[in-house]
Amino acid sequence: MWETSVGFSYQKQGDSLSVDMHREVELSYGANLEVFVEKRFGDGYVLRLSGTNLLDAHKIEKFAKYDGDTTQEVIDNHVLGDVDEFAREDASAGRMVTLTLRKSF
Repeated sequence: MWETSVGFSYQKQGDSLSVDMHREVELSYGANLEVFVEKRFGDGYVLRLSGTNLLDAHKIEKFAKYDGDTTQEVIDNHVLGDVDEFAREDASAGRMVTLTLRKSF
């Protein structure tokens, strides 16, 4: 027959929020798509072509830092949304295409 396999994988992770006394960290991930085609031939050979991160997923991380001279002041600033420092990071690995030849023994 064709001795070929095809498939895909889709992942999407929900957002998260981490809060402690002095800061909040909010994480957001984009969706990821992987697609592959495998062709088996000869005596145990497999040729695989795959593409990963085809949707060019990003990870966005937002930090909000709260300051104060006392614990109560930090808590008050946190409740009031009085942010001392804010940062945003956007990370991306880009798309990748891979060609693999393997042999089973």
